[in-house]
Amino acid sequence: MYNIELSRSTIQWIDAVLLPALQQKKIKYTNVRTNSGPGHTQCFGYGCRRGRTDDFFKANVQNVELYSLLLLLGSEIVPSHINFTCIQVNHNYESKPHMDKKNVGESLTFSLGNFTGGELVVDGIPNQTKLLPLVFDASKQEHHNLPIQGNRYSITFFVNKLSTKNPFTTDDIHKEMMESIYI
Repeated sequence: MYNIELSRSTIQWIDAVLLPALQQKKIKYTNVRTNSGPGHTQCFGYGCRRGRTDDFFKANVQNVELYSLLLLLGSEIVPSHINFTCIQVNHNYESKPHMDKKNVGESLTFSLGNFTGGELVVDGIPNQTKLLPLVFDASKQEHHNLPIQGNRYSITFFVNKLSTKNPFTTDDIHKEMMESIYI
């Protein structure tokens, strides 16, 4: 588990471009489940779709501009050893303690917005992720976030475990995603 600092220019770009884009796009509401609380969430990229075969998510074409912005951001801040295939965007989403069994390897996450609280607790240690990317293994480390006051967006880049029938590798999918940036 380690922090990566964002450059000043990346923070300015997030404030000027990405945050307004997140606020304009509808992120779907998620009902309370056993491992989560209330909030809004949307997954972009490629992966397991509940009860269906692996494929690209609908959100990629429903929010093309936002998807491209997220890919561009990932190309700038995600370490090269994380060939992410999914990008999870959450708005005021309060997760309960859990591990992400369908993730593979390390993930990079950070948060942004006008909020207090919402620290990401990993293996019992609270981490402030507001404009401070954190890399950890969400499939092996229990995590959740603390209550949020205000408007908190979190963005997580990760590799989704592919089905055994999938003919592609995660490297193939990551490459195709990065080639789809149109901005």
